[in-house]
Amino acid sequence: MLYKEFLINLYKYLLNTEDYDNNIIRKHTRNLEKVGEFSFSSEKLSFCRNKEIEYSYSSETEIGELIVKQSKKWPLQVSKYAIINNSVHIYVDRILCYKGVIKQTLDEKQNYGSHRIDFARNINVLTDIEESNLNELSLSQLRMLLLKEVVLRLIEFNFCNNKAQNNTFIRLASNFNKTSNETYIVCGPVLSTKNGHKCDISAAEYYRKRTIDMRLMAEHKYGLRITSQVGWQEFFEKLGQAAVTIDLLQNKTNRGVTINLNDPTTANSKGASFILYNCARLATLFKEFDKRVSDNVYPALPSFENIDLSLLNQPEEWEILFLYVLQFPYIVNNCIKEIMEGRLYIHNLCNILCGMCSAFSVYYRRIRILTEPREHLFAVLHARIYLLKSVEQVLHNGLHLLNIQPVKQM
Repeated sequence: MLYKEFLINLYKYLLNTEDYDNNIIRKHTRNLEKVGEFSFSSEKLSFCRNKEIEYSYSSETEIGELIVKQSKKWPLQVSKYAIINNSVHIYVDRILCYKGVIKQTLDEKQNYGSHRIDFARNINVLTDIEESNLNELSLSQLRMLLLKEVVLRLIEFNFCNNKAQNNTFIRLASNFNKTSNETYIVCGPVLSTKNGHKCDISAAEYYRKRTIDMRLMAEHKYGLRITSQVGWQEFFEKLGQAAVTIDLLQNKTNRGVTINLNDPTTANSKGASFILYNCARLATLFKEFDKRVSDNVYPALPSFENIDLSLLNQPEEWEILFLYVLQFPYIVNNCIKEIMEGRLYIHNLCNILCGMCSAFSVYYRRIRILTEPREHLFAVLHARIYLLKSVEQVLHNGLHLLNIQPVKQM
């Protein structure tokens, strides 16, 4: 994982520790062009670092210069630094990052984001739910089953059960049992905004409702024209299933989920349809690009080694790659890395997909990807196609982990 490795290198160099799960070094998510990707206060650094280690720098400027020099040995490098309000701000080398991350997604494809987690024991995930008939399941029970499916997919994706000889049992439950030897993870209930009590409709009813909601949203928000063709019902059922999954999993596991059964345009529903809409938008873009290549309007896509990545100079392009494509393996790994301690972070997987789609949507509206067929525009077109191929791969891999089928048209 390039992002995690960079954090370890940075913390080890500055603080002589590999413990990067803190805010000693700030990780920026906005205005990266101006403030860089990371920053830290030299005063805070001096207070936190290992006092037994002798450091050879005495000023912010010297720290910045040394980091740039030291990072030449790292897979991700620092290209420059700046002193802003007595803090050191560092800027990642963008071209090297583009090259390393996009190539990794192209090489690993459906395995991108997978990173072996070596637990001491094999993990078996259990629930107290015996009923699998959707007509009999409550929404709280459905949430637990959806969570179990995603956890099992993450365990397989990260090769967690390949080496260990002994087993441990993780039980997803609505209440904590202190007398059990199993590790309990409490799954919060699904509540109604109407009265704050548990929703009284079945899982089957909720799936049907979300299917209708997705159809209405597709017609009114995205202008989709519905015909009487047989395939539309199956299509909207997929959208409804995706909406239910995002609805129930995008909050922290131990917290309750509140849903509004009377509002088809809740934020969660829009999140699901928005993710799949951008999934379809990417598929349509690549289909049109391939058509123009076959019609000799565009030249064929060159090999990745011949792409000029310096042409990816728009702020949204860097945001998409650095915040989402690069950090996707890190987020996936963190989803279950503390499962033995009874903690899950599945909601972060939903959040990174929503965030990436939002960033891509802004980019797509502002930048014309498929340009006029002019010689001087082909190089930037090809660089952008490769960037968006990596976005699509992350989107598909994330949806697979959530057990959501991607769509090719909307």
